[in-house]
Amino acid sequence: LRSPADLTILRSPSWWDFQHTTYVLAAVTTGLLLTIGILTLFARQRLKEQERQRAMAEAEFAAILNERNRVAREIHDTLAQGLTATSFQLRLAKKHASEASEPLNQHLDAAHELVRGSLAEARNSIWNMRSQVLETGDLASALKNILAQMVEGSERKTDFVVKGQARRFAPVVENNLLRVGQEAITNAVRHANAKRVSVELDFSEKQFQLIVRDDGCGFSVSHPPKSSGGFGLIGMRERAAEIRGELSMKSEPGQGSEIILTVPLPG
Repeated sequence: LRSPADLTILRSPSWWDFQHTTYVLAAVTTGLLLTIGILTLFARQRLKEQERQRAMAEAEFAAILNERNRVAREIHDTLAQGLTATSFQLRLAKKHASEASEPLNQHLDAAHELVRGSLAEARNSIWNMRSQVLETGDLASALKNILAQMVEGSERKTDFVVKGQARRFAPVVENNLLRVGQEAITNAVRHANAKRVSVELDFSEKQFQLIVRDDGCGFSVSHPPKSSGGFGLIGMRERAAEIRGELSMKSEPGQGSEIILTVPLPG
């Protein structure tokens, strides 16, 4: 050939040769890696934000509990002790006024009943506010002690069962579980007049269940009774919703009742 002009191009070669194909694959791979990196970065930032919000919520809850414990101590050291002393003085007054007129005794009895009621409300408020039972022990021991205290001095039979490996939960979860269990046990003992009360804690891998059964008078699930002292079934549902749990009730008049609280656990 004398020069390149002596060549005639009949058809141009394909652009997709080895070199160009390598470049394209490298560019696509780089783009995918960048996309994955950006998504991973966003995911980590989202997890960090969730952890930060969770830590803030737990810190706020701990501060609330500390303040409630302080108020509970104040009530115990002032109001509750004052009511106890007043009740004692009323009993002494009635004893010394045994020969007095009947109206005076009636007024003393009425005053004594009012003081006893106020003292019971104060103690109930203290119990609802304090969380030392969870600070010195776990959920199982706290509910077991509540069950024992509620039936103390009576002929009621109790069963307490723990299934699975017992473990601790976040403070907000444990506190709400304790209150729901306390209310369910109180309803069974004081309102259902049950002869046997059983409490079951089921610690599985993916969920936790709190089950309270009794053989008491039962109630209509469609028309549950209103609570006169505690926060009642509505409050139990609200506490269950606060920890993303589900509260179910099985009961019929005269056939006892079963309260089941199911809480999913993070995987």
